[in-house]
Amino acid sequence: MTDSFHVSTVYADGKGERIRYNSDMPREMRHREKPMRSEDEKMITQLPLHFIPLSNELKKDSPNPHVISSCLKSIVITLELCPFPFDKFMAFNVHEDLFKLINKKRSEEDILNALKIIGYYYCSIPEGCQVIHSSGLTNLLIQMLQDDENKPFLKPLFAALAGIIRFIPGFNEDFLSNHAEEQVIYLYDTFNENPLDKEVAMIIKALMMGQISSEFLAALIPLLRPLNNFVLSKQIDLSRLSIQAVRHLLINNPQIKPEIINSGYLVSIFQESLTSETPFPIFKTALYFLRIICNHDIDLCNQFFTSELLNSASIQIHYNSYRTEQIKNVIIDLGSIMLNDPMLTYVVIGSPYFETLFELAQKASFIICIECCRTLCFMVTTRYQDVIDSLMNNNFFNCLQQILTYDDDMANLVGLDALNIILEIYNTSQLTNWAECIKGQDWLCETISDLIENENEEIAQSAQYIFGCLSKLFDE
Repeated sequence: MTDSFHVSTVYADGKGERIRYNSDMPREMRHREKPMRSEDEKMITQLPLHFIPLSNELKKDSPNPHVISSCLKSIVITLELCPFPFDKFMAFNVHEDLFKLINKKRSEEDILNALKIIGYYYCSIPEGCQVIHSSGLTNLLIQMLQDDENKPFLKPLFAALAGIIRFIPGFNEDFLSNHAEEQVIYLYDTFNENPLDKEVAMIIKALMMGQISSEFLAALIPLLRPLNNFVLSKQIDLSRLSIQAVRHLLINNPQIKPEIINSGYLVSIFQESLTSETPFPIFKTALYFLRIICNHDIDLCNQFFTSELLNSASIQIHYNSYRTEQIKNVIIDLGSIMLNDPMLTYVVIGSPYFETLFELAQKASFIICIECCRTLCFMVTTRYQDVIDSLMNNNFFNCLQQILTYDDDMANLVGLDALNIILEIYNTSQLTNWAECIKGQDWLCETISDLIENENEEIAQSAQYIFGCLSKLFDE
């Protein structure tokens, strides 16, 4: 066995984030990035009419509570309807007035609205988090988290802390050094009036996204329990937040992998999130996690890369074929897991997914077609003769033609590697049926000849060598 089976470490090891962080947030927790409408501009222009009286009232010894409440309500309503005008808020130092308001123990409604502005808007963007953190508000927010009297404010409070944890470098460790994560778990376990599942998931994900010292890793292990519950809930947003959180933890701290496995989290993912009935957004997120945790782990691959998984994937692909980019990612993730162990190609051949790959290679959109062809070429690099026989019996050379004529260096190299292996095995075994199959490809010599002129030296040299092999074969 050569290293050709692992021809693309980028393909196998990819760890890029597939979705934007803000897309996981509830609507009211998101910083809107839509184009400004004329009606938005009008409402935003009127914001100083609320900023100024709010600030003036807070300076008085006996402020008018009705004015304060009215101003806060108007600001919140504007923000719910318009993009967050951060610069305008900064021009009037609104965060300072919000700080005063919270410190002065105003009415519950006023404090709630102030925290909504901080949590859902300021802390939805890095610049806003920096302002809140540098103004000293962060310590106040953590203190509020510890006080049972502040339970009515927990949703925006959690939103604020989640943003600060994510956007302020090192704050995740400050948060853990104060054992604030223990309070998060306590509130998750005991706060039943208005469940905090979404907010808890946001904070845990923020904690796990950043780099963290090994001394704080143990504090994150108990957070796997609520994350496991979120997976079992089968709610799309909660499940995806949970899976993304643990994926970030694993990527940033590979040494924590045994704890993740021992917690039962991986089994929950496999049983609850990787079935044919699973909502597709959960399925694709779970599959990407499986790809990461199985990387370079043959035992895990053999445990979880099963015909049942591939059957579920085929069904998911069939019902979600219109999601072109996401289906492409599913094919990449499955191929990446397969690349960990050549023997896994037999699992593919023995499953409906094998037929799905060929079907998509012929009928799907171009980007899906190419990924299917790439996976099939990787299967050739196992050098298993019976695997290659199965491929040839399913018109593999049609896929090879698409890979070799595609304007992409990596794809060309994968195709050339597969063809070279087929020719090497033929030269050793003199398989008559292989010779007939290769000679029947009228396009092959011309395509390889074109690749000899490729600017990529590696492609050109490989094509030159293969052209010589083909010339001998066609002359026989």
